[in-house]
Amino acid sequence: MLEYNVQLYSLFKLLENPRVIYVEDEGTDPDPYTGLFITGLSSDGETIYAQALLTQT
Repeated sequence: MLEYNVQLYSLFKLLENPRVIYVEDEGTDPDPYTGLFITGLSSDGETIYAQALLTQT
């Protein structure tokens, strides 16, 4: 898991206009999971999306 996070952070640093978007849990029974999206533009103008599921332990 650590290697995945290192690679994700490295990608994030290379993006132009990077954004981190959290998907909040709005249900009546909160759970330990939070959705995370990273978006931005690559140097050649392609839109990049990364998705992760964070788990609180």
